[in-house]
Amino acid sequence: MSPQVRIEAIDEDRFLATGQGEDGVVEVRVLVEEGFVDRVGLQQTSGADIAEATIAYLLGHQRIDELPPQLELEDVAAAYDDFEEELRRTLAGG
Repeated sequence: MSPQVRIEAIDEDRFLATGQGEDGVVEVRVLVEEGFVDRVGLQQTSGADIAEATIAYLLGHQRIDELPPQLELEDVAAAYDDFEEELRRTLAGG
């Protein structure tokens, strides 16, 4: 079971994920880069939904307090071979 995480917009392409870590509240900034979104084919998906799906994906691999304070989707894709495919499957139904 994943811990509850709240996602809120900082601006058009940056989002703040807030959740409970082992030692208290943890904040992770998620940058939803337009080039990545275009390449993956999620142009019709909101940045907040992409940020939320990204955090949910990562929480399947590690705790929120193990994540870096700032995430870029390109870095997540470089670290996890199936990330882009999972995002498409989760968000675009493909």
